[in-house]
Amino acid sequence: MINTVPDLESQAAEALRHLSAGDLAAAEQACRTALGVDAKNVSAGSALGAVLLAQGRFGEAQAVFSDLVQREPVVFAHWINLGTAQRGMRDYDQAVQAYARAAALGAQDADLEKLDSIARETGTHWRITPLAVERHGASAVPDGRSIR
Repeated sequence: MINTVPDLESQAAEALRHLSAGDLAAAEQACRTALGVDAKNVSAGSALGAVLLAQGRFGEAQAVFSDLVQREPVVFAHWINLGTAQRGMRDYDQAVQAYARAAALGAQDADLEKLDSIARETGTHWRITPLAVERHGASAVPDGRSIR
């Protein structure tokens, strides 16, 4: 018997190839095909979130990445992507918290350059201190304010 169910990891990889090529409709379709087989597939969910970010569909991307951080809370990439979706929605406080969580999980400076973008967009300079991360798990503090 021939297996006609698409390999989900291959579908997710195909989606990312379409995304890289700028074919967002084909990328979204590949993700949704994979998710139709397994709605909880992390690779396909991550790829769908990336496609939605590229399309500027930040609310939908936020929902995808919120689900992923609930299921895989130790994956810093999910937190970075959630922050990016929240930033797109201009929910800067939540975005900074998501980026801070990513930092607490080991994201490197290059992963967190988005904080500089938020500072430019809002005029608020954010800092993530090792002490804040240690004490609060994932706190980002705008300069001049105390940790809540």
